[in-house]
Amino acid sequence: MNKQKRIEELRKLLNQYNYEYYVLSYPSVSDQEYDSLMHELIILETNNPSLVRNDSPTVRIGGEVISEFKKVTHEIPM
Repeated sequence: MNKQKRIEELRKLLNQYNYEYYVLSYPSVSDQEYDSLMHELIILETNNPSLVRNDSPTVRIGGEVISEFKKVTHEIPM
């Protein structure tokens, strides 16, 4: 498999796993598997900087804001 296709495949997988973890609170892979895939993507992007994109899981953290969380006002500013 060529590097660009593998990078795209890893991004797709990791973005899905991020969504499952951060938004659904229902991860479908172990932390070890996730970390292994992320490590592979980091190495591929480091060795191929022209293939790095702003929407890559290596540069983007977290997920969406979950609507179930209620907004609060802190008595003491954080």
